[in-house]
Amino acid sequence: LSGISNIIGVAYLLPTKKHKEYTVSICVGIVVNVILNAFLILKYKAIGVAIATVISQIFVDIFQIYYIRNEIRIKDMLKMAYKYFIASLGMFIICQIVGIFIHADNIISVIVKAGLGVISYAVFLVLLKDDYIKSLKGTVKSLILRE
Repeated sequence: LSGISNIIGVAYLLPTKKHKEYTVSICVGIVVNVILNAFLILKYKAIGVAIATVISQIFVDIFQIYYIRNEIRIKDMLKMAYKYFIASLGMFIICQIVGIFIHADNIISVIVKAGLGVISYAVFLVLLKDDYIKSLKGTVKSLILRE
């Protein structure tokens, strides 16, 4: 979710001099986060913080999408994003399955899960024939053939 606000906010709103819109969206996220944390931390502790953070990020994204609705076609943006959603979901499932078998809460288990997450995400994007991965493969090939 924060990737969406990075793309819209940092890569579009700020360069197009829409600082006010960017600032409003971030402030809305902060206010939502503080209010939700006030209610969720006492009962759910760290999970409450995570829930509040995700919900507040959704608010930031909604406000930023609202601000660009007449300038960028959201439907086209969503069509491009489905591959990343599928890859993320696949990575999540694989990491959850690995988590069942690796019960240790140490640095090695974190490294193994993170490594498998990165690898599975990349494999899903290759299987989905993502354009970015295609161009990355071309760049790597040219670097290898050049040497």
